[in-house]
Amino acid sequence: MMKYSKNSYNFIPQKDKNSNSSDYDLILKKNRSLIEENKTLLDKLDSLNTQLLKTEELLSKNSEQSLLYSKKISALENKAEKGNKEINDDNYDKKISRETESLKIENESYKKEIASSKEHINTLYLILLVSVIMQDSA
Repeated sequence: MMKYSKNSYNFIPQKDKNSNSSDYDLILKKNRSLIEENKTLLDKLDSLNTQLLKTEELLSKNSEQSLLYSKKISALENKAEKGNKEINDDNYDKKISRETESLKIENESYKKEIASSKEHINTLYLILLVSVIMQDSA
């Protein structure tokens, strides 16, 4: 508490030594507790920062791995598409080979028809020639 003393009709507060020292002790205690709290909070902050850095490293590794996996997946998809194309090409090749076989058979039948037509034409020429010779001799 403060006491006032009279000094030329003005009241000036007079400091109490006991209260001042107790206030100072309280302030020091509060200061120490605040310093300790600050240290604990700084330690917590450091641990959280290290956890954050570790988490960021894991996240970057995971993102790199996911990028690699996505590249592998796209490569496998491309291979699958190529395989499908090759299968389709194999089917296409089989279809073409069947068509060429049928065309070869058809070609052979046409060759036989042409050969028989040529024989028929030759026979007709021979008959025509015989008939011309018979008319000339008669």
